[in-house]
Amino acid sequence: MYQTTIKSIRTPVHPELKKVFWSLFVSTRGAANRVKIIALLRNRPSNPNQVSKNIEIDYKSASHHLKALEDNHLVEKFQGGGITTFFVSPLFEENQQMFDEIIALA
Repeated sequence: MYQTTIKSIRTPVHPELKKVFWSLFVSTRGAANRVKIIALLRNRPSNPNQVSKNIEIDYKSASHHLKALEDNHLVEKFQGGGITTFFVSPLFEENQQMFDEIIALA
């Protein structure tokens, strides 16, 4: 049986970034929700309320996952007019091939 590991990821990036992606999107409890959030933000920047409605989780969970992604520099927020909108970060955009590979292997 083939077991997926960080070393089996073929995308050429820094090994520490592979660990961050693996941890956030595969090996932790909220990984599935973070994958859904990133998929949503890749197509359409959104605020936490929109995220919670689109992926069907409560607002507090959406905010928690967005903060985890922001703390790891994978999303950025823009605050204007009392609304906070989240976008995928340039770091994520540069490494989205690795994200796709990890999701395909997981």
